[in-house]
Order: sequence, then structure tokens, then C-alpha cells
Amino acid sequence: MFLIIKLLFLAENPTIKLQPSVLIENGTAVFQCEAKYGGPGKENMTADHFPYLKMFYTHDPAVELLAVDKTVNHILIKEYTTTINGNMDEWKLSCEFGTNQPRKKVTKDETLNILYHPRNISYEPKGSKYLVTNKITCFAKGNPAPIFEWRGETGNVQHGSILNITKDMIGDNKWTCTARNSIEGKSKQIDV
Repeated sequence: MFLIIKLLFLAENPTIKLQPSVLIENGTAVFQCEAKYGGPGKENMTADHFPYLKMFYTHDPAVELLAVDKTVNHILIKEYTTTINGNMDEWKLSCEFGTNQPRKKVTKDETLNILYHPRNISYEPKGSKYLVTNKITCFAKGNPAPIFEWRGETGNVQHGSILNITKDMIGDNKWTCTARNSIEGKSKQIDV
């Protein structure tokens, strides 16, 4: 009497591909997760023994992506198409490859690097009047990191995030902080 055992094994760790390779806010991206397995084909296995592939964002809370599934020559493929949002910058995209019986899984993570225009422009300290020697700092989020410029209504310019108030600025009461990066410029005006 012979006992035939069909062995399944996870041949490789999963891989993640991002298209395009540079992710820009409001653009379309395709995330693809692939994993190779060895052993019998899907038609010769029970659902518990056949490997699975999951793709999800691991921010809080984790969200499984409803991706398109394909199986080609012992390679499982999940593909997800989305519109890129700047808030997704630094989220982790995870690909989980495993089997339910026997219980085994391996995971691959990829941190998303989303390029987005400056936003959340603000300044400190808040006040209605500022004195000579006061400093006002402009802040903004963006990827790549923004560069700052302060411009007075009379054309005076200070480069950098800090506006140093000097006696030479008397009469130049409106200043605009502009935060720019290679994606797009945004500005906020304050009275000094």
C-alpha cells in the first residue's frame, strides 16, 4: 500500500511592486503583490491548504484592500488600483502570504512615499501686534519638505521659515509666508 502526500510549500517571500515608482498626490497608482508557491495546483487542493495572499494598509486601523486576484504558473497575484492621497504618506502597504492548514504566513511591508504640496500652513506665535526683535515662525507639511519665504508688501524678502522683525520693517505691516516645494506652492498672509 502506498500513501501519496501532496506537499505545498511557500517558495518565496512575497514581493510588492508600485507603479508608478514615484507616487504623487492625486495621481493613479497600481499596487501589486506577488508570491510563488510550490506543490500541486489549486484544482488538487482543499481551500484550507491552498495558499492565500492578502494586501492591506497597516495604518490605524489596518484596512484590507479589495484587490483583484490572479493565479498564474504557481504565482499568486493581487493587484489594487487607487488614487493617491497625500495623507497616505508614510503608510505601510503590507502583503501577507500564507496557508490556513498548516498555519504559516510571511509578510512583506513597503512604506509609501507620497509626494504632496505644502499644506497646514500656520505660524507661531499668534498675536495681533509684534515688536522689534520678535520672531515669527512659519510651519507647513509637505513632501518634499517645503522651503519658506517671507515677503513684505513693500517688496522686502526674508528667506527661511523665521521672520525676524527689525526696526527697518516699520511701515511694512503685511507679510506673506509662502511654503513651496516641487509639487505646488501655497501661501498664508499675516499682518505684522
